[in-house]
Amino acid sequence: MALFERIEPNVDARGSTAVFGIYGWGSVGKICLSLLIDLLHAKKVGECSTPALPSVLISQGDGFGRMPTIEYYLSEKHVPKILAITGDTIANQFDARQFYSTIEHVVSVAKRLGAAQLIAIDGTIGSEMEKIKVFASRPSLARKAAVYGATILEKKVVRGYVGVMVGLARICGLDSIGVVVPCENPELSQRAGLAAFKYLISYLDIKRQPE
Repeated sequence: MALFERIEPNVDARGSTAVFGIYGWGSVGKICLSLLIDLLHAKKVGECSTPALPSVLISQGDGFGRMPTIEYYLSEKHVPKILAITGDTIANQFDARQFYSTIEHVVSVAKRLGAAQLIAIDGTIGSEMEKIKVFASRPSLARKAAVYGATILEKKVVRGYVGVMVGLARICGLDSIGVVVPCENPELSQRAGLAAFKYLISYLDIKRQPE
């Protein structure tokens, strides 16, 4: 449940692909989403805050402070449209109820705005020599996602927000794909974030590359 939410009126994301990534293992999701938003010049169309976000204030350095939020960005420059969901935050997993409700809220908003598919991106512990791993709400969708330079994740427990998001999206009737990039430690990994970004633009068939 959101403490507050602001979505611009008349946002039309019907048929869009929603892509979610925040700080996690290696900061892979956050790096990937920042690159995607910059590439597409996506417009911020909303934000929300939930009890699962950190209890801090983020100083902007100019005397202004703001609460951590999850932010929604929409780009109509690509077909299908891209609904990018990110934020300068983590989701606290120690309170399972708040964590699950936060991820469920994001999935519900994406579906309410008209998303037809959701992709969640994160890092995972592993060797940098390993390929990107994918899994999905349907086996055929996982096979399709693996065509673009990834391998289907073997049977294992998927930790973090990416597994929960794909599972909840499936329950909500939304096609979903989980993308995890192996990196050896939880410290920020530009290499892994860029690898996720390159995979994503290949899967989404976005032609224009960043400068």
